[in-house]
Amino acid sequence: MTDRPLSLKKKITRFFKEKLTPSGYASRDHFEEILLEVGRTLSLDELLVTCPRNISSALHLSSFHILLREDSDYVPQGAARDLTSGFIFPASSATILRLKRERRPSPFKKHTPDAWQLLASSHEIAALNALGAQLLIPFEGRTGLRGFATLAKPEGKHFLRHELRFLRELSQQMGRGLETARHVKSLSEEAVNRAKVTRELDLAREVQERLLPQSLPAVPGIDSAATYKSADEVGGDYYDLFITWKGLLCCVVADVSGKGIASALLMATLRASLRSLMINHREDPVTAVIEDLNRLLYEASAASRYATLVFFVYDPTAQTLTYVNAGHNPPLLLNDSEVTRLECGGPVLGLLPDATYEEQTLAFNPGDTLTIYTDGITEAINSRGVEWEEQGLLAAVLEQNSPSAAAAVQDILFSLHSFASGTPQVDDMTLLVLRRT
Repeated sequence: MTDRPLSLKKKITRFFKEKLTPSGYASRDHFEEILLEVGRTLSLDELLVTCPRNISSALHLSSFHILLREDSDYVPQGAARDLTSGFIFPASSATILRLKRERRPSPFKKHTPDAWQLLASSHEIAALNALGAQLLIPFEGRTGLRGFATLAKPEGKHFLRHELRFLRELSQQMGRGLETARHVKSLSEEAVNRAKVTRELDLAREVQERLLPQSLPAVPGIDSAATYKSADEVGGDYYDLFITWKGLLCCVVADVSGKGIASALLMATLRASLRSLMINHREDPVTAVIEDLNRLLYEASAASRYATLVFFVYDPTAQTLTYVNAGHNPPLLLNDSEVTRLECGGPVLGLLPDATYEEQTLAFNPGDTLTIYTDGITEAINSRGVEWEEQGLLAAVLEQNSPSAAAAVQDILFSLHSFASGTPQVDDMTLLVLRRT
């Protein structure tokens, strides 16, 4: 019959019954309680405060200082930092090598040094002297030496045999306790970080939702519809339609690099800047607006941040579309079953402060349809990993014979979903259709 594993309390009680000398029975209950408390403590901060206080009281110590492993070094904690002037014990130091090899309390002798002390650097010896070390206690866990402590008694006092046995048991108990406390602290920090990320994503999502138009403006002769689907909690796509003071219809679709709050804020900058520029550049060409927008984004964003963008201005009087394409996927203009890819423009926004752009003006006649999209549409994949590509979108544009812009959007999405067959997509999808009625 297999014996059941002993509980922590029974292990400690057996330890003292088997190994405690008669002179130590008076302190047995106190020692047992200290070891049990170390085993129960899950807070690293509490462990670093409670343990020294209780052990110092039980053993009548004059000093007790803890050093913990951080990466590959052993760093003094609390007041020990000031005493050692910030000195840390490298993993290769003689002190650490001694503790790893012996794995039990080791004396530190000032007047008759042991062999390991002769190998120690002058900085190690100075630090141990500053800590008042008389005894070094390793904290050995399952993953190696988690830290150690320096202990000392008042002058003329020495550690008794039963005290050394207690400290040897404390060495292992404290090592396991430090491992557990570190793990609990790590889990707690991860939970805090996750909560912080969640709050940032909620904020970014709120910013993004407010940026997207809640309704599309009504312009005589124009039928418009749009759809947006984020592949992540917060996407990088953006679209907007608004009317200027002269009655011009402005239409923009953009794809901001990255995800999360940074992209949402860059998107907000782009939207506000573009609307402001269209008010201030009342008579300037579209290229001037985009060049100023590029400089503003360059100054407002990090070096790795940029945006692709295509910007259209529809003049209802002239019935024309003037556009600039800043590194974006070419929109498709359908006219009498003929499709034109609109590529005129320049580089992406936000990378080159002095980039220049070209604009193009086209007739936008009744029956014409303009399809604007982001790369999440053409890069949609099916179960075999094959992309839909521009050819798939082009075929859908040519095949659909929808009575409205909204129906055209739905027909294109139906073709896309039929191709993808339920395969999850990895990028945001934005699709906007303008049709002359």
